Amino acid sequence: MSASDPALVRTSRTLLRPPVEDDLDAVYAIYGDPATWKHLPSGLGDRAMTADMLAMMIAGWRRFGLDTWVVEDVDAQVVGIAGTRRVEGRVLRNLGYRLSPAVWGSGLATEVAQAALEAAHEHDPGTPVVARVLVNNPASVRVLEKLGLRLLFEGPRDDGLVRQVHADRDLTPDDLAHLVSLG
Repeated sequence: MSASDPALVRTSRTLLRPPVEDDLDAVYAIYGDPATWKHLPSGLGDRAMTADMLAMMIAGWRRFGLDTWVVEDVDAQVVGIAGTRRVEGRVLRNLGYRLSPAVWGSGLATEVAQAALEAAHEHDPGTPVVARVLVNNPASVRVLEKLGLRLLFEGPRDDGLVRQVHADRDLTPDDLAHLVSLG
């Protein structure tokens, strides 16, 4: 995190910054792209859903001092989002990222997820960081493995897709059961 602004994080190829309402068009360009949802087509949402998600991210920054960033490339173009969100009703942080398919395969997901994990450990060291991933998204599974997150659960969701739960440390059985219940 930057000494001048702890909410800003620079990686070798990106700037991670808290979202603002004016990011809606750029974030929706990614969230509204069916290719972004290749591994979960049912996740494709509309502009209103993206606006709600952006509002939750902004509120998370206000409430917890750390949440999900907007990811900009070296040309200041928004290429996705990445960060850790508090899991509602739990003392857990959920690592998540969604990047434009234009940058898939470049190692950028690992780069921004690593920055998010480090920021979570610095900001909230006693809080476990978890990540849920579908096994039909092997690239995302590899990102979690590269980060050193351990597989704690693998099993089917209600829709038949297989979900994994990874974490940076052991979880209570209740916390793990809660994460599994989220699908």
